[in-house]
Amino acid sequence: MTGNQQIPLITATRCGNRAFASGDGMLLHRSRRAINLQFGRKVVTVQMWPGVLSPSSILVDLSCLPDVEEAHFDGNVMTTDRFAVKIGSSEDLRFRGRAGLNPRNVAMTLRPWIRPYDHSIAKAMLIYLYDLEVSSHGLEKEIVIRQERAFRESGSLAELASRLLGIGYGLTPSGDDFILGVVAALSLQGRDLSTLGKIIHAYDNPFSRTILEDACSGCFSEPLLALMNSLAGGTCPPEAAEALLRVGSSSGRDTLAGMYFGFYQTSPGRAWEPGTGTAGLQGAPG
Repeated sequence: MTGNQQIPLITATRCGNRAFASGDGMLLHRSRRAINLQFGRKVVTVQMWPGVLSPSSILVDLSCLPDVEEAHFDGNVMTTDRFAVKIGSSEDLRFRGRAGLNPRNVAMTLRPWIRPYDHSIAKAMLIYLYDLEVSSHGLEKEIVIRQERAFRESGSLAELASRLLGIGYGLTPSGDDFILGVVAALSLQGRDLSTLGKIIHAYDNPFSRTILEDACSGCFSEPLLALMNSLAGGTCPPEAAEALLRVGSSSGRDTLAGMYFGFYQTSPGRAWEPGTGTAGLQGAPG
């Protein structure tokens, strides 16, 4: 850390259960309301309160987030070059439900929420599954074509993940958010995630990798966890689906599309390979 300057110490308003890191960190990305700090392979997000809590995020009550270049974690205190955060109790965002879900029924429940939004991978998925004619233009069209090709040319969910990761817009490309939804769907069914986990572990986007590895360990952001808990209980409240759809510019829509696809591909009659974390991909019947 720089110099002996006096920096303010604030107490975190809320903290996810996997936000703790260790050692030195550096700025990865900054937006108006969030700072993403990389500690080795892990990324910790500091967000202005109120905000959506995720397993590796900390909410702080500041009127604005100062420019930060470096940070250091020591126990339950994260010190940056502009402020320090003392972390109190963390909130458990681990999915603990297990239910005898019928994947086909859950897919049908989610289907009304899946629409060909702009800048969402849902377009590519709907083209692949149902041969829909969906309009796209410019850069978005190129991305949709790449994503749809990934669906069409992949022989398993694991192969699809390796092809989709990194394709799309934003800090977490739409392909990454889609795979998060797939992980959520498989977690709801108690499926083996080991193969997908290996692919995610090798992914070179540290922010997405942190989110996806948290998910493979059973930890999800509040809106996604709330929807998962509802589905595990046999319901899908409109407010839960809508809350997920509002996450990010398109992240929530992409995640919901991944959940639908994950349930669709693991429905009775689909080609599932037990114990490998992969499933043969098939488009919808004609």
